[in-house]
Amino acid sequence: MVCAIDEQRTRLLGPIACWSVSVSGPSPGALTYQDATPLPGRGLAVLLDDRCARGFCLPQDAKVPADGVALMTWNLESTKVAVLVGDDLHVFNAQTKAHETSFSISAATRA
Repeated sequence: MVCAIDEQRTRLLGPIACWSVSVSGPSPGALTYQDATPLPGRGLAVLLDDRCARGFCLPQDAKVPADGVALMTWNLESTKVAVLVGDDLHVFNAQTKAHETSFSISAATRA
């Protein structure tokens, strides 16, 4: 699969179009349009919308950075979503969008 990803910092729309590429058969190299979805295992930056990143909403007590940017990625099975906001990583169930856990990635908070 090949996707066009909007990374313009003022928009951060994420995937805007995707295509599957035929690697064999009668038309190798042919492109077929697919729904624009994040690629598992590939991160992308998104703008928070009312404490939510593409529908995955942060807990009320979560710190939100001034620029409102979060980094997201789906695991390879597309069952979990990780959202990095500042120094805090939030893990969600991909299907229900329920917040499962969060922890700091900052070395200062682990000391």
